Amino acid sequence: MLPKRVVTLGAVLSLVILLVIEVALAPVPTISVAQAQEEYHEKEYSWIYGESNHTWKLYIPINDHEAYKSVPQSERVGESIHAFGRLITTYDPTIKSMAQEIKSRFASPADQIGYALAFVQYLPYMSDRETTPYLEYPKFPIETLVDGGGDCEDTAILFATLVLAMGYDAVLIFFFTHMGVGVAGDFSGTYYEHEGVEYFYCETTGEDWLVGEFPPVLEDEVLQLITGPSEDPLNPLAPSPSDLECSISQPVVIGELGEVTGSIDPPHSGVSITLVFTKPDGTTVTHTTITDVNGRFREIYQFDQGGSWQLQASWVGDWNHQSAKSSQVRFSVVRAASSLTCDVSSTLVIVGQELLVVGVLSPAQDGVNVTLTYEVPDGTIISRTVLTGPDGEYNDTYRPDLVGPWSVRASWAGDWETEGAGSPLVYFDVKTIWEVPMLGVPMFIWIVVLGILIVVLLVAWVVIRQRSYQPYPPDYLPV
Repeated sequence: MLPKRVVTLGAVLSLVILLVIEVALAPVPTISVAQAQEEYHEKEYSWIYGESNHTWKLYIPINDHEAYKSVPQSERVGESIHAFGRLITTYDPTIKSMAQEIKSRFASPADQIGYALAFVQYLPYMSDRETTPYLEYPKFPIETLVDGGGDCEDTAILFATLVLAMGYDAVLIFFFTHMGVGVAGDFSGTYYEHEGVEYFYCETTGEDWLVGEFPPVLEDEVLQLITGPSEDPLNPLAPSPSDLECSISQPVVIGELGEVTGSIDPPHSGVSITLVFTKPDGTTVTHTTITDVNGRFREIYQFDQGGSWQLQASWVGDWNHQSAKSSQVRFSVVRAASSLTCDVSSTLVIVGQELLVVGVLSPAQDGVNVTLTYEVPDGTIISRTVLTGPDGEYNDTYRPDLVGPWSVRASWAGDWETEGAGSPLVYFDVKTIWEVPMLGVPMFIWIVVLGILIVVLLVAWVVIRQRSYQPYPPDYLPV
C-alpha cells in the first residue's frame, strides 16, 4: 500500500471545522434507491473530497454480488494481465447509478473524476491473501464495494469502471508489482501515451492523490502494459443460454438396467446433471451424474415398476450460462418376456395308461405355478397346476380316461417383472388297446390274423396227424 500524504496540524483543525459544516449542510447521496426494495447489501462509505466530508449509502443487490462471486479465479486472471480489462463492468446497474449520481453533483469532468478517485482512495487496502485463498484474485467492482476495500488492482478496476461509466476514457496501467489507472482529459502531471492518447496517471490505493500525481515510490517500477476495457467483458449478470438433451435406451424392461444418456450445449466438463425419474405411481427419484470432457453424461438406473415413466434432466447453470432443463422424456417400462414349452411322452396313448407332460419356463424361475389345460374329446376342459423346479422345468403325469383326440397347453400368469406366457397346443390320441397299431396295423387286425394263423396251424397239424396214422393188421394181437 502506498503511504498517505503528510497533513499539518493546522490543516487538521481546518478539516475538523469543515467536516462539521459539511455534515450539517451537505446532503447524503443514496445510490440506486429503487434497489432498496430488493434483497441487498446495505453499504455506507465516508471520505473527504475538496476538504468536505462525504457519505454514500449504496444498496447492492445480493443476487448481483453472488453472480460476480461465482466467476472462477481462472476466468478472472486469464492467460495474461490483459484479462483484467474483462472485469470492467460498465453495464452493471449499481455502477451506472453511481456514475449518474456523481455527474449530477458536479458539472466539470475534473470534479467528477476527482470525486470518484477520492471515493476509491478512501477504501481500505486489503490484500488477496487476506480475503481469498489465492495469491492473485482480481475482483469485480461490485465485489470491492461489498467487501469495502481491496488491493491495487481491485481499486484500479473499480475507479476505471466508474470513469468509463461516466463517459470518459480510461485505461489500466500495469507495473511490475503495482497497478494504477490512466484517464484522458484536461489534466496536468504524469501521463502515459497509449494509441495516440495521453492518459494521466491516477493512484487508487492511497488517500489524497490527485489526477496526474505520481507516487515517488513507483519511480523505479517497470511499466509492463497499458490496456483499456475489454470488448468481451465478463458478464455474469447476463449469462448465455444453454441447452440440455436427454434420452433413454429402448426397450426398458422392469427389473433390468436402463441407460440414460444426454449432453449439454455448450459443452461443460465436470458439471452436475440432475435426473428426475417420475414413476407410474407418481413418486419421484432423483439421481445426479457428472458430464465428461465433451459435456456428455451417462447414468445407469434399474427400473422397478412397470408402466408409464417420465424423465427430465436439468442443471443449475454457472456464472456465464443460464440453467437449463431437457424436455420431458416419456417412456414405458415393460415386463420381461418369457416363454413356455410343452411336450408329451407320446402322441398315442392307451386309455387309462399314464401320459407324461413336460416343459420348461424361460427365463427359469423356481416354484411358480404352471397351469396345464387338457381338452377332452367331448369338449370338457380339465385344468391341472404344477410347480416349476430350480431350472424352470415342470412335469405332470395324467391318465386319459376317454378315447379320442386330446390336446394340452401350458401357461403361466407372469409376475411383477415378467410377462406371462403360453405354449402352443400339443395334440395326442387316446385309444383302446385294440386300436393301438403295431407296425402301423391296428391291434384287432393283428388278433384276427393271429387267430387265423392259429386255426391254420391247427388244421395243418390235424392233416399231418391223419396222414401219418397207420391202423394195426387184422391179425395183430397186442402181447
